[in-house]
This record gives sequence, structure tokens and C-alpha cells, in this order.
Amino acid sequence: MVHESIPAAPDLRRAGRELVRATELEGYSEVEFRRDRVGRLLLVEINPRLSAAVEIAVRAGSTSLASSTRLRQGTLSTNAPGYSTGIRMRCLGGDIRWLASSLTTETPRRPDR
Repeated sequence: MVHESIPAAPDLRRAGRELVRATELEGYSEVEFRRDRVGRLLLVEINPRLSAAVEIAVRAGSTSLASSTRLRQGTLSTNAPGYSTGIRMRCLGGDIRWLASSLTTETPRRPDR
């Protein structure tokens, strides 16, 4: 599996912010959407905890974790470095384990085998 940082579409940002405000969450939250066939946003999940996906955001320069800490301390600044797109990350060990399992399993358990 490969993760890549991409620019967030304006409607995606707006929907995520509105959802976090409406649920009164504070601090870091991961909000995941998918688009349907006509492009409408569909909510997949809201995760107010740190997940493994946070690593790609940090590598891309996201300051959300640092901003969350500064907000709590009352020292939040608007001068934050930018977020880089095109940053890629993968779990090569996991990919190799998946491949080995797929090649040695008699009964297909996955739709992509």
C-alpha cells in the first residue's frame, strides 16, 4: 500500500472543518471522505485519535500536531510552514508479507489475488 500527500480540494476542506466544528472536537482529528460517481463527498469516518496515517501528514510538513499543542498552550501562531504534496510513503514489510501470504494460500481470500 502506498500513501501520497495530495492537495485537498476546497469543498473537502470546508466539509471537514464544518464537521469538526459541528461535533465540537478539539485538537487533532482525521476526517475521511470518499466521492461517489457524481463527485459528492461521502463521510467515511471521523477519528479524533492519532492513527498510522498521521505519519504521511507529518512527512509532508503538516503542522496540525504542533498547532494543536500550541493551541492548548495559548501560543498558536499563524506562521506555519507549508504542506508539501507528492510525498510518498509505503509499508514495504507489510507489502512483502501480503505478497507471501497471497502466493502460499491455496484458497483465494482476497479479491485482488
